[in-house]
Amino acid sequence: MSTTARLHALSLDNINPHVKEAKYAVRGELAIKSEEYRATLKKAAAEKGDHKLPFDTVISANIGNPQQLDQKPITFIRQVLAICENPGLLKNEQALKDHFDYKQDAIDRARWLLSEIGSVGAYSQSAGAPAIRQSVADFIQRRDGFPAEAKDIYLSAGASSGVNTLLHLIASKPETGVLVPIPQYPLYTATLSLLNARCVPYYLDEEKAWGTDLKIIQDAYEKAVAEGTEVKALVVINPGNPTGASLPEEDVRALIKFAAEKQLVVMADEVYQTNVFIGKFHSFKRVLRELQKEEPGKYDSVELASLNSVSKGMVGECGHRGGYFELVGFDAQVQAEILKFISIMLCPPVIGQCLVELMVNPPKAGDPSFELYDKEYNGIKNGLKERANALYEAFKQMEGVKIGEPQGSMYLFPTITLPPKAVQAAKDAGKNPDDFYCLRLLDRTGICVVPGSGFGQREGTLHFRTTFLAPGTDWVGRFTTFHKEFMDEYRDKENKDNNKKNGDGEKPAAAGTEDNNNGSSGSNNHQVITKAGFQKFAITNVHASLRDPANFNMDTYNDHGPYGIIEVLQNLFLDYAAARAAAHWGPSWAIIEATVLCEDGELVTETMELVARMFLDSLARLEREKLLGPDSPVKSLPLIIAIMLLLDQSCTLSSTAKQATLPVVDWADFVRQYAHTYKITTKGLPKLPNYEPTEKDKPDKAAAELERFALPKVTDGVTDPWNWTAELTKYSKGKNVGGDEHDITAWSSAERKASSFDGKDPLTRSDIAALKAGKVMSMA
Repeated sequence: MSTTARLHALSLDNINPHVKEAKYAVRGELAIKSEEYRATLKKAAAEKGDHKLPFDTVISANIGNPQQLDQKPITFIRQVLAICENPGLLKNEQALKDHFDYKQDAIDRARWLLSEIGSVGAYSQSAGAPAIRQSVADFIQRRDGFPAEAKDIYLSAGASSGVNTLLHLIASKPETGVLVPIPQYPLYTATLSLLNARCVPYYLDEEKAWGTDLKIIQDAYEKAVAEGTEVKALVVINPGNPTGASLPEEDVRALIKFAAEKQLVVMADEVYQTNVFIGKFHSFKRVLRELQKEEPGKYDSVELASLNSVSKGMVGECGHRGGYFELVGFDAQVQAEILKFISIMLCPPVIGQCLVELMVNPPKAGDPSFELYDKEYNGIKNGLKERANALYEAFKQMEGVKIGEPQGSMYLFPTITLPPKAVQAAKDAGKNPDDFYCLRLLDRTGICVVPGSGFGQREGTLHFRTTFLAPGTDWVGRFTTFHKEFMDEYRDKENKDNNKKNGDGEKPAAAGTEDNNNGSSGSNNHQVITKAGFQKFAITNVHASLRDPANFNMDTYNDHGPYGIIEVLQNLFLDYAAARAAAHWGPSWAIIEATVLCEDGELVTETMELVARMFLDSLARLEREKLLGPDSPVKSLPLIIAIMLLLDQSCTLSSTAKQATLPVVDWADFVRQYAHTYKITTKGLPKLPNYEPTEKDKPDKAAAELERFALPKVTDGVTDPWNWTAELTKYSKGKNVGGDEHDITAWSSAERKASSFDGKDPLTRSDIAALKAGKVMSMA
């Protein structure tokens, strides 16, 4: 029974039961508790007292709220909005230019917006300001190559408002069902609960990089219909939340065809369309128009609602509440009812509407504000990818954590396997195991994530969702330390003993060498690499295979394969740049292992030079952390040094941080110097040279010239003695570093057909999914 006092008209017993049934984990118990902790810390700081918490900051990794986590607003956008909020600034344009770095195009855009809306403090038309709706239509037409009309565009208070509108329209009775992906953003299930309608879940395939499986969707549909549900819509989140997966065009086509067959409204949630790291974003609108063009009349009745928002992407303006949805194929009378529904709420925030216009119509090349806008936009995008990869590398090192490569959006959604004792402790506490883990994480570290149960997950599996928006690496170190302590706390005795015997830290995987009694670094003769390094090596092999046309019976252009190898190495550079920031040396060393093991003679000199410099940078880090020596805990160190010295020794370094004026020198001599200085031996390696650190191994040069090979001194505060970061920046200038331009699986089906010997697409959707999931080690 409710504890609410009886004198109130409302109690927990008589309010709308559907409100009570709705669940929204993103803002649930963990989020509320994290805000309580934040208030405690703030109060202690104001009073200069002791907060008595085991952490000093709260990291809100539970929600995609970029600017709460220090993402800086884009200057052009805020300059325009400032004038829209305070038109009086236009009285002195010159002061804006001279003292606040305004460019003329920002001033002109604000003046144009004000001429169209009048005032941001006044209501607009219910569907939004006509001129801004036209800007959205123009954007969609540029993006997709097909016409879009302003009359089909509805501005909204973020995409969430649009979802609410559409589900209200669709949910006509309790038997109404909507197909929703699991895991999903809980907005959909919560809204369906409020509307007393039915969620028809269809599971995404974790083994196929969280892709869609049409058979699973068909089965979910048939089961729901058999149970008396009238399924009326199909929700697709692309790119995915919480998974980040971006659907290939083949999947988008299949889903549209299924919707056409079953007469389902397609709700395409596309708010992360610019947050794509792997693959390419394919809008449902473009693919639908392509299908309609290929088979006239067949898909004309498909009803599609596509949603977008200013909250995500690189704009990240969540608090301004701006978004839109476009309707395609809807009956005119139905659209009139939608307009009536949104009119009840009068109009979306007008300042948010202005922000939508700035998102879809940013400065273009040649515009005065373009250079700064482009720098800020790509800086945010690259920063997100770097932080995603750093967090990914950290998770890979954690016991019982399984995670796929970051694909996009703002989140990672790892699987976690907890010890039986932890599962029982959760049960005793009346919690789901993933809730229990996430609550303990928050209580001990101040890091707030969302348990997988809040998004839906297959029975018997556990996950959590975390953003990778938070800056810095301190919180990643907190996370890894907590996880180890948690696993140790709940580990059974036998496993604890085994863990002590094996030692903490990296997880070794045998490198397959024979014991020839020659000795090696440490006390055994087997050379090992870390598990993370081996996995990275395997994934890198797959990525290299995906860039070789010969593997797909295709003829593209000369040197496609070699350029593909370079692209793979460039991606490793970017991964290493991100991993350098990790609190533990393991993530960056795993990338070194993968890079060195992927030896290939087809590389241009400047790329190989950067590989060498990256290796020296990693040795310098191990030196700073006192991990170099004959008994180094980095078990693969002798093996990796030996293989590195087998690579083309004609590659040279133009300078070092301390010796910029000296002649060009052989980088291999610096590697030998590290081995010599720290007595690292490489015996016991069949078919590899025996680089023992003896006097004869030193370069045969005069004593004065030996100074050329002196290693940079270990100095407090110096974390880049080999100038690796600067050289990466120099190397990247003027070229697109990394990416998937040469990855044949990222091409469209039409592009693959055009280069195929037989004119057919050599890859099916299941082929691509298997390759992306790493189920094929190599196609060679």
